Amino acid sequence: MVRVRGSLDIARPVEEVFDFVADQRNEVRYNPAMTDSIKITDGPIGVGTRFHATILRRGKPLAVIVEYTGFDRPHLLASRSVMKGAVVTGQVRCEPVAGGGRNAPSGRASSTSSKPGPTPSD
Repeated sequence: MVRVRGSLDIARPVEEVFDFVADQRNEVRYNPAMTDSIKITDGPIGVGTRFHATILRRGKPLAVIVEYTGFDRPHLLASRSVMKGAVVTGQVRCEPVAGGGRNAPSGRASSTSSKPGPTPSD
């Protein structure tokens, strides 16, 4: 299992930071490994919202299904991402700081090498 943790202070109101991060389609703007992200559920973004994303792993496209498992605007966004070979669970906490908002992601990845990759209907 791999664990990831970090934080980034952004000179924007915490609500704006949260809304930008919560719309998974924006990740292609700041993550060079992500080439596409499409919202595949109807309605507003919240618990149960799903995205079909494509990331590059070793230069090859890899399908990822991201589902939001927790949503408390503008403080907490939790997700589960399923792809061939791994499941990643994580959360992003946003909190106000002087001059803006702090984005603090954390997560863990587990290997599932015996399982097939995701499909949008998973």
